[in-house]
This record gives sequence, structure tokens and C-alpha cells, in this order.
Amino acid sequence: MSTKDIPKFEKQNSDNSVNVISLDNDDKGFCIEYLSAEHNRQHHVNLLLIDDSERMTSHYVYISNFSRLVHGRTRSDVRDFVCNSCLNVFSSQQVLSSHIANCFQHHPQQVRYPNPQNPEECKLKFSDHHKEHPLNFYLVCDFESFLTPLDEDSDDPDAKTRIENLYSPKNGRNNN
Repeated sequence: MSTKDIPKFEKQNSDNSVNVISLDNDDKGFCIEYLSAEHNRQHHVNLLLIDDSERMTSHYVYISNFSRLVHGRTRSDVRDFVCNSCLNVFSSQQVLSSHIANCFQHHPQQVRYPNPQNPEECKLKFSDHHKEHPLNFYLVCDFESFLTPLDEDSDDPDAKTRIENLYSPKNGRNNN
């Protein structure tokens, strides 16, 4: 059975839901192949899809403990709680439950961090030039301020300048 046939399987088996992840050879991590739209079914199964490119075959393996599968991504020695949609790891079921409410509103996603050994990959670059405004614009701001007389007199005979007033911004209160 291919991954594209899983929705048909779920439609025929209304008590079952299936999620499929696969190994990501580039990052030595995981990718989400299929995420079930049915989150509250009685029986839920997580499967790992293993591809053999030499033999052109693939196999599904049942994931009995998602926490153990992704345990190498954390430094914790206790059980972790994994989000099926973004594969992020959480320290408690309560934190995961609050995360799931927001995470399942979006399509499956995965966080990828740049490789610290590749400095070119760590640079932030803007590449969506088609989203820029076609015309240049500028912003003009008018900050109102008051001239406040200086209470102190500085009668320094060597001073070449003398401060008479201070600029103070208007803050919504009466400034005397």
C-alpha cells in the first residue's frame, strides 16, 4: 500500500487513523509523509516508512514508542512527548496538549536549523524580491515636543555655548 492510499483506508475503517513518517537522510532526522486529518479516532497508529532505493521497495514499520524513536534529538533521560504534526519534543503531556491545539490548525511542518559548520547556510538572506513594493516609499514622522526652560544657570566663563532650553517630547500630560 502506498502512502497516497491511506486516506482510502481511513475512510473504510472509521475507527482507525494513521500517521506516516520517513527517515530524512540529509539531516538524519524524520519527515512527515502523511498526517491523518482524523485526530480523535479510537485506534491511532504511527508508522515509519523505510525506503530501499537499491531494490526499489519500501516497508512500513510500526512505531510503538514515538518518544524512543526521537530520543536522540534531546538530552533528557526521561520520557518525552512528541507532536505528530511538527515532530517537536515536549517535556510533559500538558505542554504537548496546549501545543496541539495550535499546531493542528496548520499543515504538517518541520523545523530545520542551519548547519553551524556551514557559515553560508547561517546567513539570513531575503530572496522573495517579487514580494517587494514596486515603488519606493519613505516615512515621515512628526514628533511633537516642547521647549522647556532650563532651571539651572550655568555661568561657566570658559563655556563657548550656553543651554537655555531642553526639548522634551509630548507625553499626553500638561508640561509646564
